[in-house]
Amino acid sequence: MQRVQVRTRDAEPCADKVVVGVIIKPRGLKGECKCIVNGEIVYKFFDGVTTREQAERLRGKPIEIDRAELTLADDEVFTSDLVGFTVTDTSGKKLGVVKSIENYGASDIVDCGTFMFPYEDAFVTETNMTDKKIVVRGEML
Repeated sequence: MQRVQVRTRDAEPCADKVVVGVIIKPRGLKGECKCIVNGEIVYKFFDGVTTREQAERLRGKPIEIDRAELTLADDEVFTSDLVGFTVTDTSGKKLGVVKSIENYGASDIVDCGTFMFPYEDAFVTETNMTDKKIVVRGEML
């Protein structure tokens, strides 16, 4: 299953907005901003921002869009939707509940409070959105 790393504005599953980037810093004198959007560096003007000083006040602010504007393929999920899912091994034994999912660069890391694992195919055999369950290979933990 392919994953899409998207953090919600308020870290609640199924929030109406998703963060797709961040404003890094002003560029030039006319209000343009350097941003990172979906891992790419882009330069953008924002409505009502016409000076460097106004752009400076946006430094570090998230760039959000309505969740409804994003379309996921059948094999994609918002990682934020997985918070609260039950984690079981392949035999059905409950191992924990997803507390959070972080990404430190290499992959998404699922935190179940007492243990963590990478959200990768080598560890995860199934993600069931209907039953709110993630099945992992127990021998990998």
